[in-house]
Amino acid sequence: MRIAFVFDMDGVLFDSHPAHRLAWRELLREAGKEVTEAELDYILEGTTRDEILCHFLGPLSPEQIAHYATQKDAIFQQKEDRVQTIAGIEEFLDLVEAAAIPMAVASSGSKARVDRMLDKHGLSGRFAVVLTSDDVGVGKESPAIFLRAAEELHVRPCDVLVLEDAVRAVEVVKKVGMKCIGIAAGTRSSKLAKAGADLVLPDFTELKLSDLLNLFQPPSAAEHKAASLPS
Repeated sequence: MRIAFVFDMDGVLFDSHPAHRLAWRELLREAGKEVTEAELDYILEGTTRDEILCHFLGPLSPEQIAHYATQKDAIFQQKEDRVQTIAGIEEFLDLVEAAAIPMAVASSGSKARVDRMLDKHGLSGRFAVVLTSDDVGVGKESPAIFLRAAEELHVRPCDVLVLEDAVRAVEVVKKVGMKCIGIAAGTRSSKLAKAGADLVLPDFTELKLSDLLNLFQPPSAAEHKAASLPS
C-alpha cells in the first residue's frame, strides 16, 4: 500500500499564527479597520489572503487586493524572525523520510511566502510537492488543494493523511475520505476533534509514526464483527 502525508504550513510546520495576527491587525488598522482577537480567528481557518481582505474590508478591486497583499507581506516579513518551527517537526520529518513516505505541503498562503518560509528554515527539499492558494485559487473550504496533492503524489485520496490546524480543512478532507491529524493546543484542539480529526496533538513531540500508519490498517475480523452487531 502506498500512502502519503500532506502538511499545512502555518500552525503545522511553523508556529506562525502569532506573527500573522500581528501583521493582519497592523494592516487592518492602517486601512481604518479595528478588529478584536475573536474576529482575527477568521485567519486561522484556511482562508486565502484575498478572502481575508474582502472579509474584513468588503468588496475590493483587483488593484486594491494587490496593494493590500503587498503591504501585508511586507509587514509579515518584518516579523518573520520570531517565527519558529513547531516543536518536534524536524525529527518527525526524519522518521517519515526514513519510511519512504512521500510528503507534500498544501497551504492557503501565497507561493512567494510559502517558498520563502520553507527555504529560510531549510525545509524546501523535504517535500516532493508544494502547493499554495496560487495553484488552486480557492481556500480550504474546498478540498481542491488536497485532491491535487494526492494526484501529484500519485496516491488515492483514501491513502492520504493530512496534518492540519484549521477546522474547515479537517472537515473537507474527512468528507473526501482522507485521514487527518489535528495539530493544535487549548480550545482549538477540541474543535479539531469535533470536526472529525482522527487524532489531535499540540505538536510533534509525542506523535508516533506507528500510530499514523495504524490508521490505514483495515479493522480486524473481531472489530468488524463487533461493529456489525446490533446495539
